[in-house]
Amino acid sequence: MVAIFSPYSNQKQYSLLITDRDELSRETIRGSLEPAGYNTYLAGSGREAIEIARDVVIHALITDMNLPDISGLETFRFIKKEFQVVLPCILLTRNASKETLLRAISAEAFTVISKPISLDTLHFAMKRIMNRYYSGKEDF
Repeated sequence: MVAIFSPYSNQKQYSLLITDRDELSRETIRGSLEPAGYNTYLAGSGREAIEIARDVVIHALITDMNLPDISGLETFRFIKKEFQVVLPCILLTRNASKETLLRAISAEAFTVISKPISLDTLHFAMKRIMNRYYSGKEDF
């Protein structure tokens, strides 16, 4: 990995896995986060996200709850368990009900953002993730 400038960290580049069935949503999120210094990987399904996670180190997962095969929440749980990693996760949903929030908390997701998402809210959440999980850490 190369060292680059990022408004969130002066350290090495961090990799994000963006999972959403909607290609425009994936590309919009990528287009917003790559200029901030993140390396991004895109997946259109939970299974595709899991395959990517097998091949590359992921520092955070941004996933829609409603994926075409397995849910975003199940994808998150599987990656954490299978690879035994601490993985900050931002869950995206059109249904931010109390039940959804409780399920996210139970799975130890970092936060839930309602769709349509605000890119400012997403950037704020990413800044919080970087500060909480990676501030001052050189090895990843």
